[in-house]
Amino acid sequence: MESIGRRQATQRRPQAFTLVELLVVITIVENLVLLLLPAINAAREAARRNGCMANLSQLGVALSNYNLAHEVFPPGVVDEQGPIANVREGYHQGWLVYLLPYVEEAATYRHIDKSKGVYHEDNLPVPRVVSVAMFQCPSSWSDRRNELGEAVSDYAACHHDEESPIDADDHGVFYLNSAVRQRHVTDGLTKTIFVG
Repeated sequence: MESIGRRQATQRRPQAFTLVELLVVITIVENLVLLLLPAINAAREAARRNGCMANLSQLGVALSNYNLAHEVFPPGVVDEQGPIANVREGYHQGWLVYLLPYVEEAATYRHIDKSKGVYHEDNLPVPRVVSVAMFQCPSSWSDRRNELGEAVSDYAACHHDEESPIDADDHGVFYLNSAVRQRHVTDGLTKTIFVG
């Protein structure tokens, strides 16, 4: 009879976690989450990197389509005189402007006044309003707009083999007032840096 009473007493006792058991479980879950966070961040960065490579690939296709339509690659930048420094004056219609119709941005292209420079007040509403996603790398941590609120690009066309202002005697494909034909790319299209 005494053993039956003990059995009933042990059966009636509610089953619950002790405070120590709860703290151990919380610590284990916390450590698992801490182990998974780097893997999740690495997977996100890999997806952003893939998006950036897809943008570069699409820019390559757009350059190829421009070349097929015009029999030359777009000019790096158009201006009456060079070299082109990083200043906000001059005509400066560049390769990104000429690629707009080839990246499904024909409406944006039509809103740019080609008779005026990119810094003219009539052309300023376009970069302030329109931000072309293909011109921005998803992996970039930079702000998508400059200090004036204008959309910027994370990609640059190769105009020279060293860092310098863009000029007409550069060695790249996209230099000042360039009109490079496919046959002029002597190293071959697959061995030449176009955009990076």
